[in-house]
Parts: sequence; C-alpha cells; structure tokens
Amino acid sequence: YETDHSRSYIVGRYHSNGPRLHEFIQEMNREVLSHYDCMTVGEANGSDIEEAKKYTDASRQELNMIFTFEHMDIDTEQNSPNGKWQIKPFDLVALKKTMTRWQTGLMNVGWNTL
Repeated sequence: YETDHSRSYIVGRYHSNGPRLHEFIQEMNREVLSHYDCMTVGEANGSDIEEAKKYTDASRQELNMIFTFEHMDIDTEQNSPNGKWQIKPFDLVALKKTMTRWQTGLMNVGWNTL
C-alpha cells in the first residue's frame, strides 16, 4: 500500500477566503440564487467577524447566513502537537464569550448560525 504524499491538502489563501471569493459568491447570487425563493448558508471556517460581515451584509448580495467554527475549539488545547485531539476541560464562560462576540459583531448586519 503506497500513499501519494505529493497530493497533500493545504489550507491557505486559495482555500479559505481567497482573493476573489466575494466576487464569485456575488456572481453566484446574481446568476443563480436570486432566481429562487431560498435561504443560503455558507461554511465560513477561518473567517473573522469583519469577513463574516462581508458574506452576510444584505447590501452585498452574497449569502444570508454563515456557519463559523471558533466555538469548536473551546475544549481543545491550542498549539498542541496533537491538534484538535488534545482535549482540555470545557469552559462554559469561554463558550458564552465567543458566541456573544459573534452575535454582537454581526448584529444588524447578518445572521450567524448558533
């Protein structure tokens, strides 16, 4: 059994918030989504609140709502060699702070899923 390591997946500028992503989403909205009575949700892992506002601001005609994942790291030890598998005790206060920051940050601009 051989593994082709030359095809490793890399998350970077072309996979997360790429330089033309908003242009492409606006085109998708204009050419396809706007023709239907639908609600759109984007998976926006790696986005901060300012970037999330761009996705969800109705005047930009991109998406209605986004998923963010910052809260998923509340119980993991950051910068551990074990990555997301290094678990630490759950911190309810940290979860509340993260959720509040996102809800407040997108208030009157867009929707953040809970």
